[in-house]
Amino acid sequence: WRKRCSNIKFRRYGEKIIRMETPSHILPRVWWIEELQMSQFEMAYRKWLKLNASNHKDRAKALGNFIAALSSLKNVYDEAFLFDCGKNQDNSFVLNKTNLGTKKK
Repeated sequence: WRKRCSNIKFRRYGEKIIRMETPSHILPRVWWIEELQMSQFEMAYRKWLKLNASNHKDRAKALGNFIAALSSLKNVYDEAFLFDCGKNQDNSFVLNKTNLGTKKK
């Protein structure tokens, strides 16, 4: 949904900057998520913030919904394929950077 966020070079650069700027006692985890996931997360977070600030009776339920939304997030990676090491391939599989795809015929 954001074109630059689907660019693997931009992702690596962003992750590098985040890790460089984070204090050494904190280990950041960077998640690249889809637009629908972000929308659901934002709605749950905003509802929880609103109810928590007003000390509303439903804030515990909103917190549970927020935690569920946070727990359901899935990292989104480009699809890549395993290949014969003797051949040069542009779309190689890299751990924590790509999803393993199905071999195309």
